[in-house]
Amino acid sequence: MSFFKRLLSKIFDYTLFFSILYLIGNKLDIVKPQLLASALAITTPLLWILVETFLLKICGSTPGKALLGIRLQQKPTLKKSFILSLLPFGQKDQFTYKTGGALRIILSLLLITIFTASPIICDHLHKKSILTIQTEGYENWTAHPGDLFSAYFPAKPESADNVIPTPDDYEDLQVTEYKATLDDTEYSIAYATVPPTFLKYSNSMILKHTMKGMANQMEDTTIVHRDYSEHGSHKAVDYVLNSKGKTITGRMLLVNDRMYKIEVTSDPSTEIATQVDLFRSAFIPN
Repeated sequence: MSFFKRLLSKIFDYTLFFSILYLIGNKLDIVKPQLLASALAITTPLLWILVETFLLKICGSTPGKALLGIRLQQKPTLKKSFILSLLPFGQKDQFTYKTGGALRIILSLLLITIFTASPIICDHLHKKSILTIQTEGYENWTAHPGDLFSAYFPAKPESADNVIPTPDDYEDLQVTEYKATLDDTEYSIAYATVPPTFLKYSNSMILKHTMKGMANQMEDTTIVHRDYSEHGSHKAVDYVLNSKGKTITGRMLLVNDRMYKIEVTSDPSTEIATQVDLFRSAFIPN
C-alpha cells in the first residue's frame, strides 16, 4: 500500500502542476490550447523535478504526499532532495505514513481527475452562446445567406477578389470582399485563409498582429482604439482607425483557418453606432 500511495502522490503532483501551468498559459493566450496542452504534457515532469526539490528541502513533503499523509522522516539537504525528486516513487524507509488511507486515496483520485480534465473544463467555461440572426431592425436591409458567412447589408453588396502581398516567403493572401454603400457610409465584409504557419499561435496573437499589420500597410492611417472582444464563441478584436479623413470602425475574428474582417467606413461627423451594432450582430460565420 505504501508503494501505491507514493505512486498516487507523484501522479497527483504532476496533474496539479500541469493544471496550474495550463491555466497560466491559457491566460497568457500565446499559443493554441491544443499545442499548450501537448507541450506541458512533455515539460511538466521535467519542471516538477526542480519544484519538488525545493519543496522536499523546505517542507519535507509535496502537495500530493501531504494529501496522502506521506512525509519525509527528516528534512534532507538540497542534494538529497534533488536525488529523491529524480526517483520515480521515492524510497519506502525514508517516509512516514498517516492513517486514514482510504479517504485520502479517494479524494486524491477525484482531484487527479479534475486536474487532468482542466483543459476541457477551461475551454468549456470560455464558450459563449451561438449566434443567430435576428430579423428585427433589418426590414430595409439586404440578406446575404452565403456559404462562408451570413449577414445583412443596408444595400445590395458587390463582391471583389484581391491579392494582398505578404512579407518574406509566405504566400500572398487571396481576399474576397463584399461591399455595400448607403448615404456615403461603406459597409464591408472580407475574408481570407490564414497560412498554416501562423495557426500555431493563439487567435488573440494572430488577430492582434494582423490588425496592426493591416493598419501599417494603409496610407495615412492611425489606430485610434483597439480592444479584444467576443463574437459569439469566437475571439475577436474591435478597432477604430483614422484613414485619409475617414473613420473605420471594424471587427476582426478568426474561425478555424479563416480570417473575417467586418468594417464600417464613414465621415467622422456621422453618427453610426447603431448601424455598426446592427451590421456586426447580423454577421454569422458558417
